[in-house]
Amino acid sequence: MSSSSYSYEVGDKVGVLYDPARPLRSNIDSFSAVWLGPLLMIVVSLVTIPFMSIWFYVARIMAQRRQDAN
Repeated sequence: MSSSSYSYEVGDKVGVLYDPARPLRSNIDSFSAVWLGPLLMIVVSLVTIPFMSIWFYVARIMAQRRQDAN
């Protein structure tokens, strides 16, 4: 995650999360760095799953009607 504006000033102390086996892959310990991506995925899923469920239900009903008509 990146941005064009910095939330911290040079010299500020910040928490850093990293895997000791791969220290080059690190994140600042902040809400947006840790939770923003997963929360956006949850919101998108909560919107998409009901829409797709209705879509498949309607498609199934239409297929049954077409099959009954033949």
